Amino acid sequence: MDLSALGRREEALEATQEAVDLYRRLAAQHPDAFLPDLAMSLHNLGDRLSEIGEPEKALAAYEEAVRILLPFFRVLPPAFADRMRYMLRDYLAAYGRGKREPDWELVKETLRVGLSLVLSPTVTRLAPLLWVVAAMARGLAEPEVTQEVKGALAAMRQQEDWQGLAEALGRLLTGERDPQALRRGLALDAIDEQALALAEEAVADEEMWALLERLASEAGDVE
Repeated sequence: MDLSALGRREEALEATQEAVDLYRRLAAQHPDAFLPDLAMSLHNLGDRLSEIGEPEKALAAYEEAVRILLPFFRVLPPAFADRMRYMLRDYLAAYGRGKREPDWELVKETLRVGLSLVLSPTVTRLAPLLWVVAAMARGLAEPEVTQEVKGALAAMRQQEDWQGLAEALGRLLTGERDPQALRRGLALDAIDEQALALAEEAVADEEMWALLERLASEAGDVE
């Protein structure tokens, strides 16, 4: 029975916390067998905490889930890619709703294993645009590219599904760097949050810039 879907969120939270406690005890005795299950239960705990309006606690639960699953993902990327993909997605989405940044070193370590494996296919397709937006924000884009990007963002603003992300990227281009100000008043879903977070960090961090450039190149090769 899905207690959360029935609106019984406190009960759902209690049940999920009990699952976390159980798998934590099992993982202490048999880590290889139960750590992935502990990661899953922590991710579920993050979901429940998000539902009751506890973004900081949700972020911590998602972060621990990603950290626990990472060694398994590093050894067997295809086997754990699906789980890592939605764990990383929700971790970055929680960052957008909270007041502290994620552990970017953890995020980058996860991305190093396999960019296209852990990012949403939609975000992968957006990578060339995100990279150019980051380049513009860093003052590295040519004038003709700048006009193309402004046109692309204007076109995105005409599509309901992309309005929020386009507006946030536009704010990034105008020099806004405060995460809360970038998102203020915008309806961003988990995919939007993941895309925006990558662009934000690529402006500030050289390694994330290089990773996003690589992803943009891979996306271009596929196309």
